[in-house]
Amino acid sequence: MHFTPSSRPGSERQRPTRDRILRAAAETFSERGFRGATIREICRKAKANVAAVKYHFGSKAELYFEVFRWLYESSGVQTAGGEVSAITTATQWEAALLDWTRSVLSIVLSDRPRDRWRTRLFRRERSDPSTVLPLILDSFYVPILKRIEGLIQLGLPPGTPHSTLRTWAVSTLAQCTVYIERRPPWDRHLLPSTGPGMTIRQEEIARHVVGGITCRLHFHGPGTGGTAGDIDAPGSLPAEGRIG
Repeated sequence: MHFTPSSRPGSERQRPTRDRILRAAAETFSERGFRGATIREICRKAKANVAAVKYHFGSKAELYFEVFRWLYESSGVQTAGGEVSAITTATQWEAALLDWTRSVLSIVLSDRPRDRWRTRLFRRERSDPSTVLPLILDSFYVPILKRIEGLIQLGLPPGTPHSTLRTWAVSTLAQCTVYIERRPPWDRHLLPSTGPGMTIRQEEIARHVVGGITCRLHFHGPGTGGTAGDIDAPGSLPAEGRIG
């Protein structure tokens, strides 16, 4: 089953129902995973009926995908770092790297419900991938990875293999996402600071990550460094989880 984004109808009057379903689904999927969550449980939390889910989303798989879209479009991480083509100096490059890193850390270290759901879902997909994961990766993970690749590419010399660029990008992302798991006793080892001190720790981590890049790479400017690798064509949603 191929999925066309925003293919489901819905008026402004119906938006509150759709938003309640998305919020309830995000919470439920993050707690139980794609396979463990049920449409009826989501409907109970959303105070909506099964027909409303079918009308707005069509299937469980489509609802799951839309939850990811809802969570990631509100994160701002897709545009963090600004336009790579506008970066012309080493100072701008370092500032863009910091902006991207702070953006990712602000999600990973946040205790806001929407951010917690986002990180829990990411963690679940890492340990127990759903059948929707290929499309989720193409739609959300790959753009984030490509953005940091574009920034790091400015610091690599001409002729650098894409495998090297990808290693830098994945390593940089991993230095941020390692903090996703902060439940006890991990908090004692990964990130003991909480409350107001978290902002200071977040900035320390961001500067540490970016410092590891700028101390080893040097700004070369646009059009240099490794070239972005080809990305497979977007996947499609599985024909499972149909409602009705």
